[in-house]
Amino acid sequence: YTTLFRSGMDDLIRDLNDATSEDSGFMSETWASALSVAMDQHSILYSALEKVSNSKSFPDNELGRQLSTVSRLMKTQVQRGVNRDMFYVSVSGFDTHSSVGPRLIEKFDEVNSALDAFVNEIKLQGHWERTTLIQFSDFARTLSPNSGGGTDHGWGQHIFALGGSLKGGRVLGDYPDDFSEKSPIALSRGNMIPTTPWDAIWNGISQWHGVTKKSDLDEVLPMRNNFPAEVLYNINDLYRMDSKIRPPFSYEQEEMERDLEGMGTL
Repeated sequence: YTTLFRSGMDDLIRDLNDATSEDSGFMSETWASALSVAMDQHSILYSALEKVSNSKSFPDNELGRQLSTVSRLMKTQVQRGVNRDMFYVSVSGFDTHSSVGPRLIEKFDEVNSALDAFVNEIKLQGHWERTTLIQFSDFARTLSPNSGGGTDHGWGQHIFALGGSLKGGRVLGDYPDDFSEKSPIALSRGNMIPTTPWDAIWNGISQWHGVTKKSDLDEVLPMRNNFPAEVLYNINDLYRMDSKIRPPFSYEQEEMERDLEGMGTL
């Protein structure tokens, strides 16, 4: 929609938001304030995104469009006043209860093309060493097929991560040595119990992202203390910490303020 229409809608929403009275709810001021802040932040983000574009083209598919927006957002870090970001994107179509073979080929092509464009774009931006991309699903699939040539909901799964600072080319975790139903980690129909906790990978990524104090890690990952420390990956397990690698939190606040002053933002 046009900037003019957006501005008109903003004014209308603000007028409605200010229409409080003595018998308004006791949370009305908090609600009104939060809405105003959200609208102001949206305006800043909208203006920043209008001024940036990608150098590489992205595929016109579900994941490609999302990663295209993420790469543009990464170019507005200084304007938004942040020194690190976390973005969440999703792609549907993997709930393959039937015809798993052809559907996976189609979905993998979509993921591959989108990731290829994203990685090339981020490398051009100079952010690849400061970027980690992790893939995960809210549930896995059974290893045994169903009667429709598909798979059903499972538990244990594998995930992948990529980034310029990662110690890549490795498979971490314990690979099952028995996939039969006699296996101690097998449930039924190839539904496997995980051997590595979900918190393991996020422990190291959180440290790389700047969450280094134990109390902060416990707050971010409240379940991590349910597992032995040796099964949790730390920053050195996952990342190359040499002099050429700068984790996100190394972009200090004073550097950002200096950049903002140079842009006339402060």
